[in-house]
Amino acid sequence: MRHRHHDHMDRRHQRPERDDAEGRGHRHHRGGGKHHGKGPRGGGHRGGGRPLDHGELRLIVLSLLSEDPRHGYELMRGIESLSGGAYSPSPGAIYPTLYWSEDTGYAEVAATEGSKKSYRLTEAGQSFLSANEGALKEAVERLGSLRERSQARDRHRQAGEDGLDRNILEVLAVYHERIEREQEERKAARETGKEFSRDNRLLAVGPKTGRFINILARSLESPTILELGTSFGYSAIWLGEAARATGGRLITMELSPEKSEQARQMSEKAGLAEHVDFRVGDAVELINTMPERVDFVLVDLWNHLYEPCLAALAPKLNPGAILVADNIRPGDPGTAPYIAALRAIPGMQSVPLPVGSGLEVSRYLP
Repeated sequence: MRHRHHDHMDRRHQRPERDDAEGRGHRHHRGGGKHHGKGPRGGGHRGGGRPLDHGELRLIVLSLLSEDPRHGYELMRGIESLSGGAYSPSPGAIYPTLYWSEDTGYAEVAATEGSKKSYRLTEAGQSFLSANEGALKEAVERLGSLRERSQARDRHRQAGEDGLDRNILEVLAVYHERIEREQEERKAARETGKEFSRDNRLLAVGPKTGRFINILARSLESPTILELGTSFGYSAIWLGEAARATGGRLITMELSPEKSEQARQMSEKAGLAEHVDFRVGDAVELINTMPERVDFVLVDLWNHLYEPCLAALAPKLNPGAILVADNIRPGDPGTAPYIAALRAIPGMQSVPLPVGSGLEVSRYLP
């Protein structure tokens, strides 16, 4: 026989009790025992390894039931999905919550299959959710933050397998959060028909291309690496790491002094500054005046600059030099002059690759 929580019957539209520093004392659970909530607000797992307190868990469960009827294990999978696999409540947390929702009239049994019951939200439950909309939003955001941290750990773990140190991983994590945020903003702009402004956007090559150029540059011995288009310095981290690992050096060129300075600061945080030479100015002019010959080139600036930069760069390529051009899509008229000029260079071998936003990878073998 279940113990009914009659206190909630008379307070259906009040904010659910919290188990953190704002909690209003302990409450009794099925099977007896007491819980004294001391978990801190904000991200991170709370006492007992739970990222949600009881009040937040109740709101999340009711929110899921508002979408469609579910039984206990479906709710566990739903919450696990919201957290990106980082958190799945135990049956000992889910079923008392379902009993509470039934006792208070916020949910009711929709169907019974053997001993398995699925529940659906009632009108009273919907009113309760509406009255606690702010608290529900906080709970959903908490799970979202947990999902983002889990994804970041996955990225870090994968990157760590390639020998990247902690400073570089931390800097890349900052960039990756910004990349994901901009992707969501671009998607929202596309769905609403609003213009997506490119001003002050990262517009980075992304982790797949970053890892790819790092692997290529690492295959060379003490290379002079040239990056055309520093922007805010994301790819400079990948190339700077390759320069450090191989005893080489990265030269990165950017028209905007502000962007170049921000990239330099991130390079310092990653511990790579002494391996990177930041140069500011017009790319073609900088290439024409540079004394170095280069072994690896990343071309990642505005498309109309690709061909003139290649014309200035071609005489300064060492035999065996590798060129990687980003944002190359089949049939794109913006990069067609670059492709044509590239393949007209004697000894240049080139192939398009479907990595990231599309790459053209070339090797100079005169």
